[in-house]
Amino acid sequence: MGMPEDEATASSGWQGTDEGSQLKLGGTSGFNALMSGNRNTSGNFTVLGLTTVFWTGTQASSFIANARTLDASHAQVNHSNYDKRYGNSVRCLKD
Repeated sequence: MGMPEDEATASSGWQGTDEGSQLKLGGTSGFNALMSGNRNTSGNFTVLGLTTVFWTGTQASSFIANARTLDASHAQVNHSNYDKRYGNSVRCLKD
């Protein structure tokens, strides 16, 4: 999508320029991510309509995994870590 590899693989922070906008509903990538929020460790759903968080295939530890966040107010993609007890979104790809 045009993000330099060093930013695409960075471990934390907002990365890129407009890649997040490209991935959101109506963006140019065709991915059309919805701002579905997530489920926190207490089982409550939060930030509905504002943010969506996707797990990556990489874990930081046995309790923490890497995630990518798309936010309604940011054009970039946020790279962060979440407790694995969170309910974040996944995208399944047909091989």
